[in-house]
Amino acid sequence: MTENLTLETAIAHLRGPDRGLRVYAAWWLGRFRVHHPEALALLIDSLTDEGDRTAVGGYPLRRNAARALGKLGDRQAVAPLMEALA
Repeated sequence: MTENLTLETAIAHLRGPDRGLRVYAAWWLGRFRVHHPEALALLIDSLTDEGDRTAVGGYPLRRNAARALGKLGDRQAVAPLMEALA
């Protein structure tokens, strides 16, 4: 991806239907440690996404959302991350 994201486009991608863009947006938010309430809520919601499963059983969106939340270090994400691990 060569697109330069902004907070607004990352949020739009997380809300959108394109799975690849959603994965990239989650990665981008974590990479640049973007602390924003709406982005945080969307990353938390992404932890339960069932639509992005790979043929071998992985969940790229969930993985990138979890990594991003870990990098952000917001306490709101602790319970949802623990649930995702269960």
